Amino acid sequence: TLSGTVADAFDLKLEEGALLLLYPSNSEDSAVSKQLPTYVSRTDKSGEFEFTNLQKGTYKLFALIDKNDTYKYDRPDEKIAFLNSPITLGSIKSNPKLYTFSIPETNQFIEKEEVSGGKLMVTFKLPVKKLTATLIDTSIKGFFKFIDYTSQ
Repeated sequence: TLSGTVADAFDLKLEEGALLLLYPSNSEDSAVSKQLPTYVSRTDKSGEFEFTNLQKGTYKLFALIDKNDTYKYDRPDEKIAFLNSPITLGSIKSNPKLYTFSIPETNQFIEKEEVSGGKLMVTFKLPVKKLTATLIDTSIKGFFKFIDYTSQ
C-alpha cells in the first residue's frame, strides 16, 4: 500500500477529489501529459489517498486536479503536484505529502466561439488588452459591438 495527502501549495487547503497517478520509474517526466498511469487513486474529503494491492517496484507519483477527466495533465487550468524522486514500494513505509500548483496561463487563445442568429460571439481565455478587426466589406456600418463582461 501507499498512502499520503495532497494540499494546495499556496493556501495549504486539502485537495478533495485529486487524482493520484503512479507511473513506472523509467517513464519520462512528461508521461503525466502523454500517457495513462499504471495505477490511479483519488483523495477523500480530508485530502488523503491510499493505493492498495500495488506491485512492488519503483514509481513516479503525481497528483492532478483533472478538469476534463482525461487522467492527463493537458489543460492550463489544471493543477499538478509531483514528488522530486521516485518511490520504491515494499522497501520502506512512506506517507508522501504532495502540494498542487498551477502554471499561470500567458498565451491568449479563443476559448469558445458561437454563431447564432447571424451573430458571432467569441470568448477569449484571458482578458483582451486590445482588440482590432478589419472588415473585408467596409460598406457595413456599426458591424462590430465589443462587450467586456469582466467589468460588469
